[in-house]
Amino acid sequence: PRNRATEASPVAFGFYYMTYKYDARKLGPVIRRWHDPDDVDPVGPSPLIVHKAQLRGLVEPWWRLCLELKRDREADQALGWVLEMWAYTLAAARTGVRHQVHKTFQAEPGGAGIYNLDD
Repeated sequence: PRNRATEASPVAFGFYYMTYKYDARKLGPVIRRWHDPDDVDPVGPSPLIVHKAQLRGLVEPWWRLCLELKRDREADQALGWVLEMWAYTLAAARTGVRHQVHKTFQAEPGGAGIYNLDD
């Protein structure tokens, strides 16, 4: 498939567990403390096609948010093993980066995939 990423719009795989709706009771209140949950793309930092200049602008906020979330007991427990993924997507949302989310950008053998990110 054609690379659809642009300087202003990265392309990423959508993960079903990277939306607060995956577990709204647990994730909603935590995510809401950092950004409007409905304005956060359901992606992580990989797989991702992003322009270098845009990535440079995300690195520092992403790093800081990783530390902030890890030091916050509630966030650390709620986000668990995907904390750095949440830090990336929250940093992107907070800096105005919106992703083109593609369901077929990655194969996840044996995984549930992202059949419906709208639920």
